[in-house]
Amino acid sequence: MRTGDASIDDALCSTSFGNNETISRDFEILLDGLAWAQGTPPPIAAAKTGGNAFDRIAQRARVEATGHDLAWNGLVSAAGAVSTQAWREVPWTAGHSLWVVADWSSPPAQQLLALTRDVFRFSSYEGEISGGDLQERDLEAIRCARELLEAAIPATTANTLPVARVLLMPQTVVPSWYLTQIPETIGIGQAFLRKASDLVLAESIFHECLHEKYTRLRLVRSLLAPGYDDKESPGVLLPWSLYQSRPRIFRVNRLLSTLHVYAHLTALHATVLESMPQHHGESVERLRVNYERAAYLCDSLTWPEIGDHLGPDGRELRDWLRAEALVSSHRIASAHGVELSAYPTEQWTRKELVTL
Repeated sequence: MRTGDASIDDALCSTSFGNNETISRDFEILLDGLAWAQGTPPPIAAAKTGGNAFDRIAQRARVEATGHDLAWNGLVSAAGAVSTQAWREVPWTAGHSLWVVADWSSPPAQQLLALTRDVFRFSSYEGEISGGDLQERDLEAIRCARELLEAAIPATTANTLPVARVLLMPQTVVPSWYLTQIPETIGIGQAFLRKASDLVLAESIFHECLHEKYTRLRLVRSLLAPGYDDKESPGVLLPWSLYQSRPRIFRVNRLLSTLHVYAHLTALHATVLESMPQHHGESVERLRVNYERAAYLCDSLTWPEIGDHLGPDGRELRDWLRAEALVSSHRIASAHGVELSAYPTEQWTRKELVTL
């Protein structure tokens, strides 16, 4: 099996927006500075055990003051008391390890589970979330999904997946998630994990890691204009949400974050289309959906009433994603007889799409 288009894969990890080493260096400097300003210990840079990974996550959440809009007590560092039997080390990518919960009765796992429930309730989700059980087939599914990503976009995978240190796989019908209140952690629901194909699971893992990567970029790059306030930001309607349970309007920061995800997923499926014929049937439709949404978001971020709220790096990130992910994916798709276009919006006026 040959890898996907080298240019698109290399391009997505060759700049200060995509290279994990560059982002991580700048991010650790920021965390050290925040810890110094707050008079707290900086998060451990290297997490060599499950307990250390949990301590890192707990300390980073405090240093960044994530979840400030939610009434919760945060995560309490285990201070080295975490039993290694409570965690299972899983080979990840580029020499990194990922930690999964092997014993949900352990105090750190209970903290993570309780906080996950709190955040979901805060978002109006009232479904059940419980620890569940870890099975070998779950780890095998994660391995197959990771290997698919490494085969399709090896460089981008090596520069994206390492941002996650912990993977939660509780029992819930929620497919997958990333929560800013639990940094460097992604979640995949057991029900979804045990029925999803390798490609769909790979897309979900990539998707959630991209959220953490964008969170880091937001902290170390000038993505938004000075003084940007999300509550005062204009919003853009996602027209496809009109046919879902509720319409969604995203503010500028979330528009850019969502573009970051959809553009990368478009590139993933374009390389799968080119190099993995066994996945074509499933990938073509996902390529179309991700592209049409990414292209619409990218266009909306050029509208003056929206784009003026971007900082210099935000404008550069938008244009970089268009050139390196969307244009390149369109070229690959066209070569394989797949037509791509932005989400159709002819029936709406700009005033109907933008909330000022």
